[in-house]
Amino acid sequence: MKYPIIQIFQNDKNIYAKEDGLAIASVNLMPIFVNSVILDSTGNVYRVKKAFRIGWAYFFGYSLLMKGRTAKIDFEFTEIEKYSLETLKELLVSKLQNGVERRFWYTEKNIPSLIARINQSEDYSSLTKIGRDFVQRKKVGNDKN
Repeated sequence: MKYPIIQIFQNDKNIYAKEDGLAIASVNLMPIFVNSVILDSTGNVYRVKKAFRIGWAYFFGYSLLMKGRTAKIDFEFTEIEKYSLETLKELLVSKLQNGVERRFWYTEKNIPSLIARINQSEDYSSLTKIGRDFVQRKKVGNDKN
């Protein structure tokens, strides 16, 4: 898996991007990784079959900044597919048009410019970087505000 990646969870309206490993998560949240889809920078699509703990994170799984115990996790994938760039673009654009939560001001305002930027991307890496910028609330598009 080559980072950055975009992750789409089943029954979730949002898109998530990660710059580095998906190595640490709350033990209580591990089940949400099952059936999620991970798109990496090379166009591979990973479907998560199982998320499992490989050790405790931080100090025996406890952190002052996170609620509950945290664990180092790894994934078992059901299949790894290679999607065309056009297919990934269509997937992300449809997710943005139909599902992304619009409760934050920056989301509603930047959706059209984000879709335009996705459609203009020429390779997988630039596509995942757009997702990363969007999630990190960086400027994604040509709007002035």
